[in-house]
Amino acid sequence: MQEPHFDLNWDDLKFLLVLSREGTLSAAAKTLDTSRVTVKSRITNLESTTGVRLFSQDKTGYVLTQEGRQFAEHALECERHLRLALLDNKKGAAQRMKMRIGVVEGIGNGYLAEKLSHWLKGQNIDFELVSLPKQTRITNREADICVTLEEPEGENIIKRILTPYTLGIYASESYIEEFGPLKGSQDVLDHMWVGYVRDHIFSQRLNYHQELSANLNYSFRGTSMVSQLFATSEGLGLGIFPIYLAGSFNLVRVCPEISFDRQYWISSSSDLHRFPGLMQVWKYLVEICERDRDLFYEGNEGLRVQARA
Repeated sequence: MQEPHFDLNWDDLKFLLVLSREGTLSAAAKTLDTSRVTVKSRITNLESTTGVRLFSQDKTGYVLTQEGRQFAEHALECERHLRLALLDNKKGAAQRMKMRIGVVEGIGNGYLAEKLSHWLKGQNIDFELVSLPKQTRITNREADICVTLEEPEGENIIKRILTPYTLGIYASESYIEEFGPLKGSQDVLDHMWVGYVRDHIFSQRLNYHQELSANLNYSFRGTSMVSQLFATSEGLGLGIFPIYLAGSFNLVRVCPEISFDRQYWISSSSDLHRFPGLMQVWKYLVEICERDRDLFYEGNEGLRVQARA
């Protein structure tokens, strides 16, 4: 029996996936090297063909509807199979691999950038290390490998804990000279603090100040860890930072009996094993973090503040 004609422009699926990732017509048009009008027209055409409203609009841009998310999952599966087909066709060809690693700020800038830069010498890879102020997602093809604060979700991915890590309370030498040594866990609550802008925290895993106390007084808030490190090093107040990072800014650990436990996750496509170069990077990231576990995590007993689920 002859299959019924399937009236779908396959190229429209590319516009669906890019708009779902970028969120705006302008950003999608830039990625696709076309115009906003073309992107809008392609999405309208796809909605007409499928009979499904794929996107809704809010103040941030275009968001997939529930039906759109379901349809996008199938489009992602099509993309996945096409990528694998291209890989099979290119086997044996000595081409440079293009790779993007999406990372959260702390471990990305304070550890992985240096390690990967050293390792990449002589590798046949064009490399992108992308630090994003949000959770990167493997399922949206934002990166080939992701390092995140929270456990990744989605289908067709592999994931594992990359490393646990410890955060402590830090101050500059000038701050300690001005205010004297901190006497204990209760004493730190009376000092000025440096922290995150609360309504710009992209993950509750960063909300450790709130776990210490809901009534801290802040002299400086920043949306990035680096801005907080600079503010703390200038003596504006106490800050909470990963133990592997604070030493680079000559900060002094105070009240070491107080610490916070977190963990980094690593994830990639379930087809990771089909890409030897990508698998090599995955193994390298896992190996160096296991080797440097003592740099990230301290196992001593004390007042440990656990991350809330």
